[in-house]
Amino acid sequence: MDKKYLAHISEDREQTVYEHCENVSRYAELEARKVGLGSTLRVAGLLHDVGKLTDEFNEYIHKAVENPNSVRRGSINHSSAGAKYIMDYGSKHNIKYSPELIAYSIFSHHGLNDCVDENEEDKFTPRLKVDEHMYKNVLNNIDPLVNEVDLKGLLQDSEEEFTTLVEKIKKICIDMKSNCDENSSFLLGCLERLILSYLIDADRRDTAEFMQGKINDRKSQEEIKELWIDYQKKLNQKLDSFKTITKIDKLRKQMSDYCFDFTKNGNGIYRLSIPTGGGKTLSSMRYALELAKKENKEHIIYVAPFLSILEQNANEIRTILNDDDNILEHHSNVCIDENNVEQLNRHELLADDWSAPIIMTTTVQFLNTLFDGGMQSVRRLHQLTNAVIIIDEAQSIPIKCLNLFTTFMNFLSYCGNSTIVMCTATQPLFEKINRPLLYNDKCKDMIPNIEFFSNEFKRVHIERPDKKEYDYESLAQFILDKMDQNILVVLNTKSAVRGVYNAIKELVSDDDDVIQLTTYMCAQHRLDIIKKMKQSLSSRKTICISTQLIEAGVDISFQTVIRSLAGLDSITQTAGRCNRNGETSEGIVYMVDVQENLNQLRDIRESVKATKRVLDDYTGDLLMPEAIRKYYERYYYPKMSNNNANSPMDYCLKNHQSVKDLFHYLSSNRRPSGYGYLQCQAYKYAGKNFSVIEKGNTVGLITQYGEAKNIVEEMMNNPYDLAFVKQCLKKLQRYTVNVYQTDARLKEIENRQGITRFNEDILILDEGFYTNEEGLSTELSLEIF
Repeated sequence: MDKKYLAHISEDREQTVYEHCENVSRYAELEARKVGLGSTLRVAGLLHDVGKLTDEFNEYIHKAVENPNSVRRGSINHSSAGAKYIMDYGSKHNIKYSPELIAYSIFSHHGLNDCVDENEEDKFTPRLKVDEHMYKNVLNNIDPLVNEVDLKGLLQDSEEEFTTLVEKIKKICIDMKSNCDENSSFLLGCLERLILSYLIDADRRDTAEFMQGKINDRKSQEEIKELWIDYQKKLNQKLDSFKTITKIDKLRKQMSDYCFDFTKNGNGIYRLSIPTGGGKTLSSMRYALELAKKENKEHIIYVAPFLSILEQNANEIRTILNDDDNILEHHSNVCIDENNVEQLNRHELLADDWSAPIIMTTTVQFLNTLFDGGMQSVRRLHQLTNAVIIIDEAQSIPIKCLNLFTTFMNFLSYCGNSTIVMCTATQPLFEKINRPLLYNDKCKDMIPNIEFFSNEFKRVHIERPDKKEYDYESLAQFILDKMDQNILVVLNTKSAVRGVYNAIKELVSDDDDVIQLTTYMCAQHRLDIIKKMKQSLSSRKTICISTQLIEAGVDISFQTVIRSLAGLDSITQTAGRCNRNGETSEGIVYMVDVQENLNQLRDIRESVKATKRVLDDYTGDLLMPEAIRKYYERYYYPKMSNNNANSPMDYCLKNHQSVKDLFHYLSSNRRPSGYGYLQCQAYKYAGKNFSVIEKGNTVGLITQYGEAKNIVEEMMNNPYDLAFVKQCLKKLQRYTVNVYQTDARLKEIENRQGITRFNEDILILDEGFYTNEEGLSTELSLEIF
């Protein structure tokens, strides 16, 4: 008992296992009690690292410090002992369910595990097996931890916490009115992931504090409430500065007031339907701040589908609130993750934990937090509880993720005390799909009578497509024929944008601006181009050819818009860039059928089919809510399945399973013979196979556009200053391009050695392979002196 068992060593400092487990237990309990899981996480934190109370691990950690190459990381299993201990203890005291949830979180706190894998094999039982000699060592040394608490009382309280949350899960299933068994087991998987999230965060937090030698205090609820009040004052000052002269001005203010007043309805899941150009961003933030203040929320999470939207809106919010320290802007393209690590390393220091009061992130990162298998993704999940979550452009949730998304949102609302706001001018029928989103029954719409506002905001007429199919050259001529002063062209693919751009450049004079916008450009580059266009649109003929990145969330106005056939939701969003501020009596949007290769873009192909069906049998105004409802009926309903077959909304896998399946094996026939555990899910396999963008198929390249060149140079000159590198990476998010690994441009740049690796995982694009005209380029740009 006199031997010092160590959890971590840093230079001349040591942290004992007892100190670490007590700290983690305290942190985890403090966070988890807000959703009624305090006792559960108190126990999980106490026991998560008791496997380090062995001579073998003590020898291992000293060797790892003295000579890192002499040991294999993770060679000592220290995460099973605590799981076995709590399972044995629960069995001894006839406590049935919570020990299993705690055990799973303990043996998975360094990497997700399956309970039953995709081959229907029991993976839970093997994780409870511990070397007999080592386990005796643990039992001989565990008393200083467990004797300090009433473990039996905590575990009984934990069982009550589980029972309370199961009642909430049952209520979700009843309200969803479909597949109650499957939904209940899926929701149990959500609960387990939440428990694991609390434990991982507390473990990483305490480890980081020890390694850095300082406590990273998080704001108290009182401090956060003071922030909400301060932010409200700043936002109100901005809103009061807006003129309310025109009809549009007055309508925007009216909708903003509706949002503010709606906070009297309290928590729930709601729809915020505001026509394009109606001030959705500031109205939703006004609502969120007031509700957060009233309901003591700890976070406001703003989620946008595209970097173009996130960059613009995040910049607007940051400028108004003037507080960079408490607003985290987290993109999906510079996020370094490492699974299954035994000790803190540079990757964990470089990753953000989402503890900021306001988090502004992408749909990719948000969905990864819910379903991805990476530990950094799982860690963030608990920050989505007791929050106001704003899903901007909600129609952009990928079709394959819909049933997963809606079910998890229901969980966060009922069990996580969070309010979710679905924002868009084109509301999908989320309440009509197989696993419906549970909007508040009494008042789901924050803005009443949306048809009235849609009519009042009408500034555009959509021309139905002619029967012609356009190639790049004929489309270029069509564009010039329709052009008066300025025109926006939105296409579905980057290759089409480049093809039409090159065709138009051959036909126009140097006096006309021809601009292309694609995701081959970093976000800052696109913002700079959009800012320049705004300044010149009224004085210079401009043709902008863009992918859909410009169709939502970009405050810019063109006289005429041409849109390649797509989903009616996308076409409506694009129409929001036409005559946006009522500069003329009516703008025109032309729909055209363009020869584009959509073979790899299934969702767009399906959305085009749905739009064509609406065009065939609906003769009314395509910008009215009725048209959008008809579109979603034709888009969603063919994908819904009322039998046991998987729906395309279930995230189907190639082996005829789905991610939805993997979260609810409990109710299926996949339970192994003699398997006696509550959980029967394949969490690891589900996480491994989940990706909003096909997993492993994209890489983030840091460009050296603009200020990025200096930031990259400073970072590369200080590779061992991890805090400084982290600051640099945060700044470089907006200078990064995400590229598919199969992209021909990437392959050619790699072949020409145009990419430099920094700290192994960070990819930096050489200057010559990035141009102001098109961003990422294979045409090496050389400066001649």
